[in-house]
Amino acid sequence: MSRKRRQYSADFKAKVALAALNPSISSRRPSGGLPAFSALLSR
Repeated sequence: MSRKRRQYSADFKAKVALAALNPSISSRRPSGGLPAFSALLSR
């Protein structure tokens, strides 16, 4: 279970880093970066 959690954490960090490196993800939404992060997580 801890390994699965660690994998999820690494995946989350990768998605956050990807979103930070790709400003078009957050600029696509007028309300800012937070909806972009939730959109990334729901994928």
